[in-house]
Amino acid sequence: YFTWPQAIQDFAAEGIKGLKPLYRDEKWADLAGIAPITDRVIRLVDENRNYWTPYLEITRGCPRNCSFCTAIRVSGRRMRLRPVDEVVDEIQRRRIKRFFLTDDNFGLNFTTDPDYCAELFEALMKLDLHSWTVQSEMSVAKHPELLRMGRAAHLDKHFIGFESVNPNNRRELGGKSRGSINQSVEAIRAIHETGTGVVGLFVMGFDEDTPETFQAMWDFIRTSTLDGISVTVLTPYPGTPFRQQCIEEGRLLDTPWRYYDTAHVTYVPKNFTVEELRASYDWLCRKIYSPWQIANRGLRALRRYPMRLAGKKLFGSFSTDYGYRRTYGWRHSY
Repeated sequence: YFTWPQAIQDFAAEGIKGLKPLYRDEKWADLAGIAPITDRVIRLVDENRNYWTPYLEITRGCPRNCSFCTAIRVSGRRMRLRPVDEVVDEIQRRRIKRFFLTDDNFGLNFTTDPDYCAELFEALMKLDLHSWTVQSEMSVAKHPELLRMGRAAHLDKHFIGFESVNPNNRRELGGKSRGSINQSVEAIRAIHETGTGVVGLFVMGFDEDTPETFQAMWDFIRTSTLDGISVTVLTPYPGTPFRQQCIEEGRLLDTPWRYYDTAHVTYVPKNFTVEELRASYDWLCRKIYSPWQIANRGLRALRRYPMRLAGKKLFGSFSTDYGYRRTYGWRHSY
């Protein structure tokens, strides 16, 4: 990004009065040679001791056009890739063994740039890593060889935006999911066959949803082999087509920004009331994050993976679900 250097330059020259009301990037940054975390910062923070999972960025951009997502507005449509040697250098300098990719849709690279993925995986195979996870999409299931290479490179889980079980929501999902239960089941199976975990991400409250959609979502989640679940409420974030639609249709609620956390209803749904959507979300979360369901997903991992991986997969499934359970409780405490 170019706005921060410009803002710092303006502040250094004239102080507060030199700052502009708004800074906007005129072009997207090339990730080659992007400024790395400095050695001074690395010396100040022991990430392996103080952070559960350090963050790392490898790519930016996403050509998908989901109506509710801010990714395009923040990082652009064009996928940009960091050189593999720079990625490896940062991992080694930071001495991290596990990390979570902040890339909005790393899995799309399996389709758009498989050679880059292969080069990256081959490089990471040589490092002493514990595990890493990515945000992804269903299309990775069509690339079993890359999935196996990723697993050999310690890639542990794909967080996949299935988003909906309602095929009528395809337009809002930007092409990455069709709301097809059969396709979702097959994708999960194909990814699991490579020894890689799958965390399912779902959104409630699309315009084509009905109260029956949430029962169907629960039925799918309950019978699936997903390793973890995240369910959120559709949220009209600034800059998204969905927010503009809500404004034009007079459906945007006068809600404080602190409630834009994907756990509170901030707009008027089409096929049910605000109260009905809120109650349905609470009902589904209580089902998904019950102690029995969390334990059941963990036990499935024991049966699905070989003994050398089962313990780690059990812990990963439990910790992911437990984290979402705690987050759900925290968000509803205010």
